[in-house]
Amino acid sequence: MRILNEAIGLRRIVSTNRFKVLVATFSLAGFATAAALGASPASATHPSNVTVGGTKWLLYWNWSDNGIGLGGWHGPCVETFHANGKFIDCTRHSGTWSLTGNDLEFDYNYNPNKENSCDSEWSGTYDSSSDQFAGTMFSDLCSSNGTFYMTPAGAVTGILFAGSVTDPKVTITGSGFGTLPPSTGASCSASGLDYDSNALYLEDLTGGWYAGSPGACIGLNVTHYSNTKIVFTFGNWYDTPPFNYRLNSQDQAKIVVDGNSADAYVNY
Repeated sequence: MRILNEAIGLRRIVSTNRFKVLVATFSLAGFATAAALGASPASATHPSNVTVGGTKWLLYWNWSDNGIGLGGWHGPCVETFHANGKFIDCTRHSGTWSLTGNDLEFDYNYNPNKENSCDSEWSGTYDSSSDQFAGTMFSDLCSSNGTFYMTPAGAVTGILFAGSVTDPKVTITGSGFGTLPPSTGASCSASGLDYDSNALYLEDLTGGWYAGSPGACIGLNVTHYSNTKIVFTFGNWYDTPPFNYRLNSQDQAKIVVDGNSADAYVNY
């Protein structure tokens, strides 16, 4: 498992047409993750003027250069926005937020107890057609810039990839998972199990293959299933000729649990 520990970048505000460009680096420990900008988990919809206070959102981000020593998409990290104008993220970094119409601003607070922590600001605009915020970030301190987006948090709030590309282990965290759904043996006389439609599966959006869905040759070996956590590995058809389907680093993947989904960029 690759432990990520980036900075929460230096404050700088750049004026654009309608809103400030907030900019920052970010801190995440161990979470891998998220998919194409247009994708969003199945969750509550929002009106044109979105409500943020009292809600949770999944944050995904991508640094366009390696000023902080890390490139590519990462996430999700759960952002909890309290009604009093304060927020906290999955790494316990906190700050303040404000919403003007559909324009959202974050202001991360410096935390001397967090490694590489420093002030940062983010800004994004809500798009009701995709039910997500999208914006830009920048860090003088870390000499890096990039983009981010947020989607509403559904049942799946965290995805962790451990092991290696040849022998990965996937851990899903969240809530309301219930009990292990009905299953059948994987197709192609392979090991592992396939679960009922939209009950539990992984889709590699980059590689174009499924695991755990009805009829899939790559089954799932579920080693832990509770209301808040699921852990699985793959059956013996994973990384097997002639197709050698496997989860490569930075592949875009989708996890579905009981009809709720979250996207992920693979990072070991």
